[in-house]
Formats: sequence, structure tokens, C-alpha cells
Amino acid sequence: MQEDITYWAFKHKPGTDGSFESILYVEKALKLKSAIMQYEYGYQDQKKVTQNWKRLLDIKIGDIIFLRGDTNIHAYGVVIKPRKEPDEIISIDKILNNPKSNQYRSDKYSGCISFEESDVFYEDLAEGEQEWGQRIDVDNWHFFHKKGIYAQSKEYYLEGESDYGVLKQMKNIRAKEIMSELENAKLGKIGKKAKDLLYINKNLILTGAPGTGKTYLAREIAKTMNAEIEFVQFHPSYDYTDFVEGLRPIKKGGSELSFDLKDGIFKRFCKLALKNLLDSKKTTNNSTKKNFVLIIDEINRAEISKVFGELFFSIDPGYRGEKGRVKTQYSNLLDVGDVFYDGFFIPENVYIIGTMNDIDRSVESFDFAMRRRFAWQEIKAKDRIIMWNGVIDKWKKEAFKRMDSLNSKIESIQGLGTVFHIAPAYFLNLEKYSGDFDRLWENHLKGVLFEYLRGLPNNEDSLKDLKSAYDTPIEAE
Repeated sequence: MQEDITYWAFKHKPGTDGSFESILYVEKALKLKSAIMQYEYGYQDQKKVTQNWKRLLDIKIGDIIFLRGDTNIHAYGVVIKPRKEPDEIISIDKILNNPKSNQYRSDKYSGCISFEESDVFYEDLAEGEQEWGQRIDVDNWHFFHKKGIYAQSKEYYLEGESDYGVLKQMKNIRAKEIMSELENAKLGKIGKKAKDLLYINKNLILTGAPGTGKTYLAREIAKTMNAEIEFVQFHPSYDYTDFVEGLRPIKKGGSELSFDLKDGIFKRFCKLALKNLLDSKKTTNNSTKKNFVLIIDEINRAEISKVFGELFFSIDPGYRGEKGRVKTQYSNLLDVGDVFYDGFFIPENVYIIGTMNDIDRSVESFDFAMRRRFAWQEIKAKDRIIMWNGVIDKWKKEAFKRMDSLNSKIESIQGLGTVFHIAPAYFLNLEKYSGDFDRLWENHLKGVLFEYLRGLPNNEDSLKDLKSAYDTPIEAE
């Protein structure tokens, strides 16, 4: 990330302190991926308009904007060039110096204006009444936190910033603290730990009981890395030709068929990563180095040695880059201009996250040669209850008691254990059942637990014991 980043707190509806309207504007900003302000001459205090518009010109591409509703910050985004092409490009002084006769007011003009003095600040007057506003686009709003993190105190901002300013420059150290808080609120402690493991080891397996949100967590980790993401789900018929490269039939008119060498999903992804890496090293190119994260869902459901082939060597974290170059089984068919003509390797900006359920009976074991090339992080049921936030808040306390009681009983049954825990994702169904825990049991939990107990002694009695634990949870001390 660039060194000259400035951090800004941007209030998304001036004059709505403490009101529900401020949250509505936060939601609008989230939808549009823009920082939005509504000030114009002829309707508001002219001094405020001039002050805020001039201040917006200080924001540049690559700066960080925090999405602030009232006193709380809800997310942050990286400033980018405007997504919308302007109808006109004018000097901001044309508006500020002619407030009474200005034709660019929301009741007189319908279009999009960019300003000569800024690469990022524009005004969109084309969306109709109450929808116009000054805009600065961001790449995305990262780690949205519905309740938000309090950031009204003066200690967060540079000296001289107004307590109620629409746009305020933040102290770098405080801004980074809030970014970390937003990230931790989204990932949780276990997610932060998993992310650190991925950075260190390049390859990571998230393992745990079904419903712990492993795949969702993998995506969130990749987002925190501002990464390009590729997703693939393994299955028993998935093989080397799907993943790396292989011969594919091509119809050449009539009934004639030929076979061409085609890249698999991983090789295509690595080519994109390598191009970014090479472009970022060119002094004449403005490209910045990016992370590329491949998420392999259900990684243990395919025959790993069959899928990766000779890449067992290259995938080792110690052999990222050209030192891990290997000749693939189809290398003799490659065109001279192919970037991997001299051998395939995994660029250093490529990371791999695999997810797997330990209780998946479709696979006996994960290949041990591959196992040592990954760091492993178990995701337990209690680690991911943050997924309930904002979804089943009204039943969260009761849900935790029942889940904890049920899982304690599961652990006590011979033949089961923590990998058979009932995880938080099941309880998200309470939203559609309006908090009816009986319907949750009948429609989602009973059938899963019946399958867990299949073949075990006294399985009918064990299921009754599990139902009793679920119905009469003991309050944790």
C-alpha cells in the first residue's frame, strides 16, 4: 500500500446527527460504493458549501475514506477514479464563484459533472430529487459493521478538525486501529489468526465441522488482503486437466474433431498473477502488486495427487516463484510465446486456501505429501458465532446456550467428537422460522444428528439424549 495515504472520515448525510436518516445514507453509500455528500448553492449555508467542496479537493486516488453515519464508523474504502463518465468537465470555481446564477443546480441541471481540480471528486445530478450529490467512488466498502465503531472523540483526528465536520482528516495511527477493529469484527480472532497463517505459509487449510463458515471465512480473508479471488470446488471426478492443463476436443466443422491444449483454472489464475507481478515491476507502469487467492472448497473430495500432479513440488511455500519451475506433462505442446514455456511455477503473489470437513466419509485421508505443504487451522463452532450478528440478534443468547449444550452432549457420545459439532450456520435458519427452535430441530438438526449416529450402538437413545440437551440447556457458569 502506498506510503502517502491520507485517512478521511466522511459523513454521509450532513445535518442528520442522531437520526435514522444518517443510517439510510450509510446504506445508500454501501450500495453505490461511493462517499456521498449533499451540499449546493441556493439551499444551504454558502460558507459551508465552499468549505466542504474545497476540502474534497484534497482527497486523492489511493486515500482511505471511512464511512461515518453519525458518531460511528461503519466501513472503509480505497479512493478510485470515478466509475461514471462525466457529461461535462468544469472548474469548481465556476460553481463556487457564481452561486446565484449557476446553472448546475439540482433543480436546473440533470447530468454528471467532473471537476478540473480533482481526479476523484464529481457531482451526479442525474438521479432525481433527493438522490443527487457530490461523490467520491471507492473500490468497495470493506468490513461493514452495522453498529459501527465509535470515532467522535477529538483524539481520532488532526488538531483543528471540527467535532461535527462533514470531512475530517484522521490521525494515521487511529485510522489504522479502526481498520484493524473493523477487520477483527468481521473475521473474529480465529479469522485473524488464519489470515496471519496464510501470509506466512502461502497455503492454508481451514478444517472443522460442517456449518462453521469455513468457505465464507476464506472469502473474507481474501477480501482483507484486497486480493483477486478465484473459487473452485473439488469433487471426485475433478482431475489434472481441469486444474492445470489438458487436451480438450475442438469441433472443426462438420463432424471432424481435434484436440487442443487448454489451460486449467489454476494455470490461468497463475498467468494473471504473473502478469500483475511483472507489470508492477515496470517503472513505466502504474500497476501495483496485488495478491491472488485461490479458494479450493472441499479440497479433500478429489484425489489430490491426481489433480496437482507434478505441482506437489511447486506448491511448497519454499519454492514459490521461478525456483519452483517444473516441466508439466504437456510442456512439449506449449507455444514458444507461453509464459510457462520453460516450465510452470507458482508466482509469489499467489495464495491458496482450502476448506474441508473432517467427517467427510467420501475420502479416507488427505494426501500426506500435500498435508505438510499447508498450514492447518481448525474452525470450531464457538469461533464463528459472529456470523449471527445482525441476523438472529433476538435469539442469539438462547441459540448459544442450546448449541453449547448440544455440542457438549455430542462430545460425550462414544464414536463422535468435536468434528461432529453442530455449528452456528444451522442457527441462521432461526431468522426464517421467527425464532422457532422446535422447527429448527425438526427441519435441520434432527436429520443431521441421525446420520451422525447411524451405525453406533444405542443410536435411538443417543438421539433422545441430544434432543434433551438441546431443549433444556444448562446455563454456563
